[in-house]
Amino acid sequence: MRWIRFVLAMASITAALQTLAQPSQSEDRRESRRPEDADHRRGDSGRGCGLSRRPPVFKPPHCVNPRMAHRSQGHHTTQLREPTMDQAPVYLALDFDGVLHHGLAAPFRKLCVALEREEITSAKFIDSANASLDDDPCVGRLFRAAGLLTQALDQSNRLIHIVVATSWRNSMSVPTICSVLPAGLANRVVGSLARAEEHDASGRYLTGIRGTLMHDWLNHNAAAGADWLAVDDVQELWAHHTCHLFPTRWPGIDAKSAQSLESRLVGL
Repeated sequence: MRWIRFVLAMASITAALQTLAQPSQSEDRRESRRPEDADHRRGDSGRGCGLSRRPPVFKPPHCVNPRMAHRSQGHHTTQLREPTMDQAPVYLALDFDGVLHHGLAAPFRKLCVALEREEITSAKFIDSANASLDDDPCVGRLFRAAGLLTQALDQSNRLIHIVVATSWRNSMSVPTICSVLPAGLANRVVGSLARAEEHDASGRYLTGIRGTLMHDWLNHNAAAGADWLAVDDVQELWAHHTCHLFPTRWPGIDAKSAQSLESRLVGL
């Protein structure tokens, strides 16, 4: 009897250790439903607009004249708007999915590619993306929180330039993205992070990849020491730069978080 009890006890301990070593079921479900993870695993049929490409090497900060930003190589940029005499610009690295709308509202990659190729119009892109969400009323519509973000930026009384950080940049150019982005945000866009793979071979996020890309963009397009803030629902992508991160939740910005963001911008 003592030997049987010993075997049963060891079996229970082994089972407990295996349970601790595996991620929880809720975590598994969340990971599998993230649009960018699904995009990485399922290719053109997945949500999100990712594209495999080797990320650039990190470079230390150096001063670059913002007027020369449009000549930067390897980055999608437009001519930067001139700041007012008494105010330096703030650069806002903006994610879309999980910020401007629910994370599950991310459009399918094939839809992004079709828009970039001018196979569909911007209106068709929006309609098609929203049509795919009709069976999930909890998710809402594309850019449903754009108005809240626009209001927060306007009321901050800061000169804010948007740098596109969403995975959409991997399938669409900046002008194409701006063609579907609400005007209040599109008018602030000055460029985007470089195209880059943001997942490892197992489908996990590459730690700090967007933070590194943003640093690289600033090196090429802004004066040294420029103020910047990232708005994203995935903190892993901004590791080592969390002091510059305003994290959101997967459903996107709400009235309370928009007010908090406004206060954060005012304090920069």
